[in-house]
Amino acid sequence: MDSWITCLLACATAGAASAVALAASASAPAASLNVTTTSDASDCPTQEAWAAAINGVAGHVAVAANDTAAAATRLTLAVIRVGGVYRAVLHVEGPFGGERIFEDNGISCAALASAVSVSTALLLDQIESSKSSERKIPDPVAPRPKPWKYGVELGGNVSAGLTRPASLGYSLESFVGRSQFMGGVGGLWMPSRGDSAPPGEVLVGLLAITARGCWVAQLSRGSKLDVWLCARGLGGWVHASARGFDGARDVRKPWLGAAGDVSLTGPIFGPLHWVLSLDGVVPVVDQRFTVTVDGNRTVAFDPAQAGVLGGLGLMVSNF
Repeated sequence: MDSWITCLLACATAGAASAVALAASASAPAASLNVTTTSDASDCPTQEAWAAAINGVAGHVAVAANDTAAAATRLTLAVIRVGGVYRAVLHVEGPFGGERIFEDNGISCAALASAVSVSTALLLDQIESSKSSERKIPDPVAPRPKPWKYGVELGGNVSAGLTRPASLGYSLESFVGRSQFMGGVGGLWMPSRGDSAPPGEVLVGLLAITARGCWVAQLSRGSKLDVWLCARGLGGWVHASARGFDGARDVRKPWLGAAGDVSLTGPIFGPLHWVLSLDGVVPVVDQRFTVTVDGNRTVAFDPAQAGVLGGLGLMVSNF
């Protein structure tokens, strides 16, 4: 009996620095301990003494001397003495589970008790450290949808080859999109203007609805300028009228066109931006306009097979 008391004193001395924390600890131990000892090893510690020795080395209440069902780790210690050799088999259920065997051929159980107490305390500390180092994998977070972009653009236009060699017009468009892709619908108006076609004059104007899809990107990294690359469709009416010929003539014809568009935008202040654009337009229907001169049909208006539409305007947008 004196031998294991000596062991307990040695283990308690090893944990003296944390004795206050041990006494004040009110948290449930993480492990339970059940001990069986044969009569040949009766000088070894009791179950409660084993638990006290282990807790003394650990510096806190790491194990309870009972079968605690709630404990995450369950320790079973079997101590025997055969042929003068003390033998302890520690069975661990839980993390780092398995069996550990200790033997000592000393004249008392003190050395075995010390070895088992220190080894078990280190094992429980390793188990607690592994738990504290675990990091819960966060639930996957759904990516936030990119915000909608929208705005309105108002501009003045100059065209070549659409209705006349050179014409002025006006455009209005609203657009919406996400990320780098934008779509817009609007209108294009080129008021009727006259060209001399002796012996008279021909006036031609255009009113069209436009729709376009665009890819938008910064001109360069860190730049405040955006470049828009777009495909545009146009559809409307050409209004042509003739004066000074053999009878006046007034005609409205459907007009369709396809265009490729390059635009550059930059900030002015707040949501206000400037816009500079250039379109290459290809009419897809015949727009020739004829008049009667001296009884003969004469082509008075024959637009080019392709035209150019340039624009300068203002845009109000949320980006």
